[in-house]
Amino acid sequence: MTRQMILPIRHAVLLPDVEYRLNIAGISDEERERLEADGNRAVLLGVRAEEDAEEIGIDDLNDLGVACEVLDISDGPMGLFLHAQAREKVHVSGISLAGGVFEGDTETVEEVMDVTFDGEKKLLEELKKVTIELSGKIRGGQYALEYIRKIDSVNEFAAVFCQFFDMTEEERYDLLRTGSFRERGLMVHDALMRFKGTIDLQFDLATRDDPEQNAYRKAAIQKQMGILQDELAAIEGEEKEDDSSFEKKIEAAGMPEEVKKEVMRVLRRFNQEPANGAEYNSLYDYLDFVTSLKWQAGELPPAAGHAAAVDQLFFTGKADGASQNV
Repeated sequence: MTRQMILPIRHAVLLPDVEYRLNIAGISDEERERLEADGNRAVLLGVRAEEDAEEIGIDDLNDLGVACEVLDISDGPMGLFLHAQAREKVHVSGISLAGGVFEGDTETVEEVMDVTFDGEKKLLEELKKVTIELSGKIRGGQYALEYIRKIDSVNEFAAVFCQFFDMTEEERYDLLRTGSFRERGLMVHDALMRFKGTIDLQFDLATRDDPEQNAYRKAAIQKQMGILQDELAAIEGEEKEDDSSFEKKIEAAGMPEEVKKEVMRVLRRFNQEPANGAEYNSLYDYLDFVTSLKWQAGELPPAAGHAAAVDQLFFTGKADGASQNV
């Protein structure tokens, strides 16, 4: 156990092995002196206190944070600019405040590397792809494209973007609290998709009443209607074959019983949906996707829906539960 200086941080998503550039309200002369004495080593610890709280007390600090090396503290556009390289996750106890400096006893917390390198890579690629698509719908989003492409870990992605997602402070802290890379990845993906749903809805509402945009959309739809009518006639001959084909694929897939029950429910909806129905394409894509997965009995816990599908899609292998100090 090591006694270290603590730097309280508001609203940041703190995770191991991330390079941070944070705006901070200020730093006292005593804190600067302690930093220099400790070789610019400190612990970044999240703050639970409300934004308008005049002072931060010991009880306002979380007990999990990240040990870091402070690389620079300089003037920024909104106060001071802290540049730090986070190392390992630490548990902090025995916190005290003396001479304007927080300090506490720190102990390294191991994280479980329960995903393969390829699994994390696939998830990161998906996170970046969705974020790049969203940048085109957000004012000024194009300026973030180069930065998004440079992100090279799920932890870094979460640290940068989860502060903007619809997450409570407790949910952001849960990203650090979990010791599982797999669970953290699923939490980040879920938060991103909720954010995407909000942005997509706002974008749709904003463009729906735009006369010029509507004129382009109307012309494009009319141009395609004749082609689509011909294609629908051809598709109708294939529908019955698709229906029976999906049922056979579901029976042969070896899905866990809970998942199979859910998929069969979707198949019944698909069978009732006309080819030009609003949900036909999404139901077809879902059935095509789940029946193409390599299901094995007992491979997944009894679960259905978003979390199980993402888990199967990105994390197809394990790293034997190996522990890692990040």
